[in-house]
Amino acid sequence: MAGLMLWRSGGFRALWAGAALSQLATPMLRFALPLIAVAELGAGPWQIAVISALGTLAFLLVGLPAGVLADRVRQRRLLIWTDVGRAVLTAAVAVTTVAGLLGTGQLYLLALAVGVLAVLFDVTHPSYLPQLVDRTQLVAANGWLTAVLAIGQLVGPALAGALHAVLRAPGVLAVIAGGFAASALCLLMITQPDRVPEAPERRALGTEIAEGVRYVFGDPLLRPIVLAGALINLCTLVIQAIVLIYLVTDLRLTPEAAGLLFSAGGAGGILGALVAEPLARRVGRIRLLSRVMLVCGPFALLIPGAGPGQLALACAGYAMLWAGCSIFNVVQISVRQETCPPGMLGRMNATFRFTLWGVMPLGGFLGGALATATGVRTTLWLGAAGITLAALPVFTLHRRKNTVLPEH
Repeated sequence: MAGLMLWRSGGFRALWAGAALSQLATPMLRFALPLIAVAELGAGPWQIAVISALGTLAFLLVGLPAGVLADRVRQRRLLIWTDVGRAVLTAAVAVTTVAGLLGTGQLYLLALAVGVLAVLFDVTHPSYLPQLVDRTQLVAANGWLTAVLAIGQLVGPALAGALHAVLRAPGVLAVIAGGFAASALCLLMITQPDRVPEAPERRALGTEIAEGVRYVFGDPLLRPIVLAGALINLCTLVIQAIVLIYLVTDLRLTPEAAGLLFSAGGAGGILGALVAEPLARRVGRIRLLSRVMLVCGPFALLIPGAGPGQLALACAGYAMLWAGCSIFNVVQISVRQETCPPGMLGRMNATFRFTLWGVMPLGGFLGGALATATGVRTTLWLGAAGITLAALPVFTLHRRKNTVLPEH
């Protein structure tokens, strides 16, 4: 019922459409920039690595300050300007490409600038959602937003590659710029008044960031959630870092066949996002949050458990793993939005994002180190076991009287 009522809200429909366009354009651009660097400029591995690193660097530079900004300004306005900024910057590089003036320096600047704006968008977006939907609709709303994010991640790179093959660099950049511009137009169609932030005495940036960090790690509900989420991300990246090696060397698959595993993971993520709301309604949000990875995590054991000719088994395990991760993410975001004071939402979301994303590079390095020391298959076993154990911080959450939410 919450899901049906949700779509009657013009504000949510506009926000969802804007998110769909923005979350499709973002992975398209991330894929297109190194592709253009190679195809148009003959860039080498070092240049490609710099382009990729600059997008990640943006997160490290502004991940926490973005939360302070989201709490200080009107959030719909900030979302619109991040879309407009990305559209203008991408279109400007498309123009320089047509003029024959494109260089790697421009691609570096675009990767960094768009990365900064993407961080602002991603931190502000979940902070703005509670202004548009009722608290009983948060799980359903986050499920649809997570689903469109997963679809964008799955479809975006392939679409960018196909467009580049037909339209070359100027065309694909123009399409991406149009996606960001269309996202801004959707957000402009929201008629609900944008919440005007309270105007207390401004404090130092570091003070406000520290306040958000203390709030998350000092709260008896949010602390186990952020710890569990960080451990899940860490162990998931251990698997992601080396699973392709396992598929090609141990299962003796072609790269094309190996890609089916990642498609299965994307499909599982989409499915998990869509079933999160009915599951939460039936089971209860806190109980679902404390159980879902204990149920879905062990399916990751099917990946190293699969032998040659058993790709379907590995795909099933990977799909269930990502379905569980998706359900966990939808529910934990909804719980965070419901419990956090409006004036703290930006900093709370920024702290979560910084923590959950900050461990991901560590997971990649850990996967490589463990594979070198113990072997690829053993590392996959360890990563799968770690994902299940990572759910322990939230296992008894629903039994803590001071952290229980109404189970609707």
